[in-house]
Amino acid sequence: MIVQLDLKGVIALIGAMTLALGVFLPSITTPLFGNHNYLDVATIGGASVLVLAALSLGMIFAGRVRFAGMPGALALVFIGHDDLSLQSNIADSQAELVIRREAAALGELASVFQVVPSYG
Repeated sequence: MIVQLDLKGVIALIGAMTLALGVFLPSITTPLFGNHNYLDVATIGGASVLVLAALSLGMIFAGRVRFAGMPGALALVFIGHDDLSLQSNIADSQAELVIRREAAALGELASVFQVVPSYG
């Protein structure tokens, strides 16, 4: 069965595929531990975003393009929540590292423990 998509369907398909592929892109880079993707660092879970992307794709291929944006919007809420909590955890960890006396003793080595968010 071949599904014919109009412009809205193509845009929804591109959005759902981008959402599914984005889960596997690096989201955090640390000098000591390397790259981590959304599946590694998410509190709600990258797996739930993958399920929502699959649900959106299923709606598109079922001809329900109008409703395909709902799982995508919910996935964006999950991603936003995880990003805010991750930024908060990074800020807390770096502030704690600066406060500790061991960090002062490490001097230049303290920069090894910095976490850099990446947006792919």
